[in-house]
Amino acid sequence: MSTTTNDKPLIQYQSDGQPSILSYNIAEPILYNGRNFIDLNLDRSYFIQNTVSLSTNKLMSLQFISNSSTSSINLSSKPIDRSQLIESMHKGLLDKRYFVFNSKNSGFIRLIDDPHLGFQIKSTQPVSSKLANFHPDEIVAAINAGKKIVIYKSMYGNLTYDLIDTFSSDDHESNLSQIPKDDNSLADGRDIQFLPPIGNPPPDPEPKSVFSIKITSPANGANLTGQANNIPITVTGTCLDTDRIVQKVEVTISPNPTKQAIQTKQGDWSNWSVSDTITNEGSHTITAKATDVNGNAKTGIVNITTSFVSSPDTTAPTVIINSPKTDDSISGPPGNVIINVKGTASDNPGGSGLGQVEVKIGSNAFKVATPSSPGDWSNWSASDSVTTDGVQTIVARARDKAGNQSKDVSVSVKSAFITPPASTVARPRIYIIENYSLSSYLGSYGAGRTIKTLTLLPGEKTKLTFKTFKSEETRSKDSSTILDSFTEESANDFESTIGLENSDKQNYSQSLQYELNAKAHASWGFGGIDISGGVKSATNSTREEFAKNVSNVTQKHTSKASAKRDINISTEYETKTQITDETVTEQEIQNINVSRTLNFIFRQINQEFITFLHLTDIRIGYLLNVDPNNPDTWIIKEVPLSDLDSFLTQLIIPNKVPEVKNAIINQLIPIINYKGDAITDFIKQETLTNTSGASVRTYYHINKDYITTYSDPVTNTTRLVQGIIMKVNKYVLRTDGVIVESLLGAGDALDSYSHGLQNESVKTKNYSNTLLYLETVKNQLGIDIIKAKDSQSAQIYSQVFPPTILTKDDTKKSDGSTK
Repeated sequence: MSTTTNDKPLIQYQSDGQPSILSYNIAEPILYNGRNFIDLNLDRSYFIQNTVSLSTNKLMSLQFISNSSTSSINLSSKPIDRSQLIESMHKGLLDKRYFVFNSKNSGFIRLIDDPHLGFQIKSTQPVSSKLANFHPDEIVAAINAGKKIVIYKSMYGNLTYDLIDTFSSDDHESNLSQIPKDDNSLADGRDIQFLPPIGNPPPDPEPKSVFSIKITSPANGANLTGQANNIPITVTGTCLDTDRIVQKVEVTISPNPTKQAIQTKQGDWSNWSVSDTITNEGSHTITAKATDVNGNAKTGIVNITTSFVSSPDTTAPTVIINSPKTDDSISGPPGNVIINVKGTASDNPGGSGLGQVEVKIGSNAFKVATPSSPGDWSNWSASDSVTTDGVQTIVARARDKAGNQSKDVSVSVKSAFITPPASTVARPRIYIIENYSLSSYLGSYGAGRTIKTLTLLPGEKTKLTFKTFKSEETRSKDSSTILDSFTEESANDFESTIGLENSDKQNYSQSLQYELNAKAHASWGFGGIDISGGVKSATNSTREEFAKNVSNVTQKHTSKASAKRDINISTEYETKTQITDETVTEQEIQNINVSRTLNFIFRQINQEFITFLHLTDIRIGYLLNVDPNNPDTWIIKEVPLSDLDSFLTQLIIPNKVPEVKNAIINQLIPIINYKGDAITDFIKQETLTNTSGASVRTYYHINKDYITTYSDPVTNTTRLVQGIIMKVNKYVLRTDGVIVESLLGAGDALDSYSHGLQNESVKTKNYSNTLLYLETVKNQLGIDIIKAKDSQSAQIYSQVFPPTILTKDDTKKSDGSTK
């Protein structure tokens, strides 16, 4: 840093002592960015045959993929299973049939079970309160209603979510093959994100220890009976391993030794069972212990009693399969047809009671069924999946507590695979992608609505307590806007509303998914044009529609927030202030007039905001979503306008490239701004030359230095805004400021006698002031004589104003005078 005497401070006072004004064109710190997509609606015949991969070195053709690779297609019309969804979410929100988000840009996100807070969404990146409390039941309801959950970064910068409709098959064309799942990104990695299948999630950022085990049968306090020294018992239970991998489950039935439980499904400890025999009567404790791979353990305990029956039970129970019926046909995805079985069972009167029901479905092993309630086997159910199509035999058997087993009963059903539809590929899309900013500036301000009026009687005083909409956290959040605050609530409200404002919901969802998979940010709008008709500047109508939508959303957003900006003013003679989280302001006022009232009018200050929706950049994008349910098969590329030539060469058949290029440029020149002016210099054409000065090629690019000057006719101020202003709006918001006006009452509250007393009081005050003035003049005269050392004048002064000589008998009065 230089230390010469010529150095001057960066900021210094002006010659009149006032601080320097740095700039009148400082944007408010509230600025949001969004994008608008314009689909060129090119016919498939324009594209190179079967070309779906963008590579700097080669073009790849479509290849056939077997139906087994299309597992992301949701073939089942049945409601999703809540427990399976929760189990999947524990490992991460990775099921692309239900969730859409860019894991590369959004971190790792999953569901956890907190014993105190319940279900919570956690991520390696900040999440909004809306997403953090997104309950699995809400997700199940949304998915069953045909919605997808899209997770993206809000304008506030944290992860949030929104719901969109799943794509219709009407948008896809059949008889085309799927693309290979290879990563064919550009060699330099520019702006292309071909999303490969997501692998294993990253390790947890912090250790977890939440899991549980529960004994479901027998119930706590159950009484089991059986033959002497031979009471069979089957213990079943559940194990929730939300944050750990369970290694084993051990069960101890006192006083018997510990036994290893058996998994209901290989590799899945969510349901387990163990069988044993009790040889004595009395009380018994059943302890189930689950141990994870790290050696941590959780236990579940129930207490039961046993008693011997007086006579042996030798009669076997009975079991019936109620559904499905013989020859029923059950369909499902290949290799995973779910068969649900229901039935009843009963024991002979006076018998030992039912112990359990086991069911075998197809080639699977026997499994313990699920009773209607713990210990109640009168109604039971079972479920399993079969991996082959054709005839499947279902076998059920029951066993009582004495160990008697029923005869096997069976029904035969047919399993049928639902063959996936022929592979489909959506129409390739080329987008004009426009980047916009929504900037806010302060405008005029002034007095708004009347909040309260107050009248003070002559001589009266009171205290005022001001409580604004910022005093309470909830009210402060509800009243926040994107114009004058930067809060999660205002950003989420704006983004969720803008999706509802778009009339083309289907294509808006398409552009939203493009944006999520490419950038993990939300889209603001979508439009489409048909460039094959040769119409110039057709995109200006879509920009006008986009600007109108953003304007409408901003108006609704600010109006709703402003309506909640109430200020309360309370008046009382004595105010008790408690220490709370709220911020209040107290002031005391008094009417010093003795004959008239004093009236106060409190009005809320309004602030005007000028918002600019301005176009700052234009890019070109390509999208081919082979399977809309599976972003792994999406091809996404985005380039700046300067790369338009090479971009089109890879996509469009050679004889159509000039037509498409000219059509795109014709949609960008001119661009109509907010005043209706045709802007022709936002897109610039440049010519490249070689070393000899000869022209090599021409290309177009965005003029990054383009500035629009806006003049406000009301305040006579100007604003310099980057890019092209597409919409200017003024919004008036209530603030937490208050202005007070005082009015003296016109009525006289004193009679003639009281006026006389007031007049005499005024005269007395005037005389007192006159005496005080003369005393001051006398004292000043004495000081002047002393300064002039004028002895003659001093002698005269002492004769006119003789000094007062105090004696020991003189005392001072309370007012300082002597007597």
